Amino acid sequence: MALTAAESNFISKSSAAAKDLLNLYGSLVQLDQLWAGAADFHTTITQGDIDSIPSFTQSGLTATVLGDGEFALGGIKTAITNALQSLTVLANLP
Repeated sequence: MALTAAESNFISKSSAAAKDLLNLYGSLVQLDQLWAGAADFHTTITQGDIDSIPSFTQSGLTATVLGDGEFALGGIKTAITNALQSLTVLANLP
């Protein structure tokens, strides 16, 4: 049975999203290393440091928000890592 136009468009959009995720993956790996790896920024960035940058505090950034965001980014990196083979195939559709 042939794909409907809607189904074909869905697959194409999924392929584009997979490409976007794979393009983002390198940045996520690097950020994870800086946050929890060698640079250990999760232990060196303090609320006082954040507060010293007015644009950060005006935007509502706190050390807790930063930590929560970095945790989420790390989870996304892990999810991409675990699905790397499938995402690669999907991202490379003709």
